Amino acid sequence: MSRRLRVNDAAHVSHPSQSRMKRPKAAPTCGMCGAVFSAALRRTKDHVIPRGFYSDPPPENLMTWGVCRPCQDELHPREERLKNIFVCSYSHEPGAFGDAADRTKRSARWDTPLYRGFFRSPEGLHVPASVVMPDQADVDWVFKKVTRGLFYWTHGRLIANVPLVARVLSPAAFDDLLELKVDLGLPTHSQGLELKWLAVCPEDGLDHSIWVYVAFGAVPVAVWTGRMATDYPIPPPSPIKVADGQYHCRTRP
Repeated sequence: MSRRLRVNDAAHVSHPSQSRMKRPKAAPTCGMCGAVFSAALRRTKDHVIPRGFYSDPPPENLMTWGVCRPCQDELHPREERLKNIFVCSYSHEPGAFGDAADRTKRSARWDTPLYRGFFRSPEGLHVPASVVMPDQADVDWVFKKVTRGLFYWTHGRLIANVPLVARVLSPAAFDDLLELKVDLGLPTHSQGLELKWLAVCPEDGLDHSIWVYVAFGAVPVAVWTGRMATDYPIPPPSPIKVADGQYHCRTRP
């Protein structure tokens, strides 16, 4: 039966630290699909956190790992589409991502329309706003990649072949996970301002975890892996509020 995550469910938690995230040994298989690299299926170097998310200059020593060419070709347009949406979201750090936002204006990947909807204000009121719903397949691909890559860098191995479920979070769902962060004393990690994350990784089952991200100081995303993805209720995808005048696309009622 599905149940709500309690503090006791993750009482013994591994706290990844930047000091532990040393370059792991190269894996013989693609980090995304698990295919074995060969002369016919070449390893390509892929940024764990998409390079396109960053303004220039990006942080030094960005994390990379090996994925096959078909997976990398699938990831690149999905990463760009998500970046185009995320960087236009209503951010708590306005002006911090100017270069990435400028590149977005020149991008051809504007195939997700705006809608008029309601969004919770900082005062807790629901106010009319422009919102956009990212393609769930894009969220799945990109945050599966980020989560698998960070797990690889944190624990020195690829995550097991377990279910992974990704969601853009509503403010209420994000608040629930922030309570877990406070209760467990979880540290927050980042590599630049563009993406911050924390992880709930039980020491007796590292493959069964929760990863929480905030992109561009505004968009909360969570990924549940293994038993966390099957034993606990997963919230529905949430639309993203975008800043007025930032997202140059057609609006639907």
